[in-house]
Amino acid sequence: MPSVLTSTSTIVSSFLLERYHLNEVTPEEERAVADALSADPALMERLSALARSDEEIRSRYLTGPDFRAFLHKKKPSAKGP
Repeated sequence: MPSVLTSTSTIVSSFLLERYHLNEVTPEEERAVADALSADPALMERLSALARSDEEIRSRYLTGPDFRAFLHKKKPSAKGP
């Protein structure tokens, strides 16, 4: 399944949604997924489930102070200043 959405496609793959959640998408993919999220409550729930799962994993397994500092380190913006 392609990861890029077209104007006639409303399917967001799990892979693309995960990349969106991790802020690892192109600007075009970001816009397409954001549009799909605003139109599809089920897709928004999938994204929320990803966030909950990540938080559960972090809280259960990745609780050391060094890792917490790493998680809160601000990612550089791909959008520029």
